[in-house]
Amino acid sequence: MALVNRKFQKDVEIVCVEERFVVVAVGMLLIINVYLPCSGTADRIIVYEHVLNSLLACVIEYPNHKIVIGGDFNTNLDKNNPATDLLIKFASDNGFHRSDVLVNSCIKLCTYFNEALNNESTIDYFLVNDKDCVLSFETLDPDINFSDHRPIAIAVIYKHKRCYDNDNWATHGSKPRTADCTTQLRWDHANLDLYRGGHLCRVADNTV
Repeated sequence: MALVNRKFQKDVEIVCVEERFVVVAVGMLLIINVYLPCSGTADRIIVYEHVLNSLLACVIEYPNHKIVIGGDFNTNLDKNNPATDLLIKFASDNGFHRSDVLVNSCIKLCTYFNEALNNESTIDYFLVNDKDCVLSFETLDPDINFSDHRPIAIAVIYKHKRCYDNDNWATHGSKPRTADCTTQLRWDHANLDLYRGGHLCRVADNTV
C-alpha cells in the first residue's frame, strides 16, 4: 500500500493498482511499490516477467517523471539467480540505479532477518531512474519492529506539476532523516471505514 501525506493531495494521481504493485504519481514523481514473489512460489519467473512488463508500460507513460521503484523484491541483487537476472536486465535496459549503491553507508544492515532460523539477507530495494534526485538512503533498525523486515527509507527531490516548465525544483524534507528522528505513522488517524471496506484510500488522513 502507499500512504501519501495529505499536504500533497492536489498533486496525487493513482495510476495503477494490481495484486503485486501500486503506482502513484505525486507531482513529477512516479512512485511504484512492489511485492515480488519469493522463492518456491509457483511460476515465480513468469510472475516476475508479468510484473516487470506491467511496470515498464507504466514507466513509458510517464517519460518526464522521476521514478522510484521500491519494495520487497524477494531476491538478493548481489547474487546471481533467474529472478535477480530479470531485475538487473530490467534496471539496465531502462536506466534504473540502486539507491543503496548510490548512497554508500558505513553501516550495512540486511533488510530481512529471522533470528529463530538464524537467517538474514538483503531483498528490499529502491531503484531510481535519476541518480541525482536521491538525497539520502538508509536501512532503519527501529527499537520496535514487529516485522521480519527492516524498513528502508529514501529521500528524493520532489517537484510540483505546476513547476514543471521552469527550472526551480521544490524539495521537501531535503535534510536526510536519521533513525533517531523517524516519525511513526498514525494508523488510528487513517480512514478506517475505507480500510475495512477493502477500498483504496486515495490519501491517508493525518499521517504523521
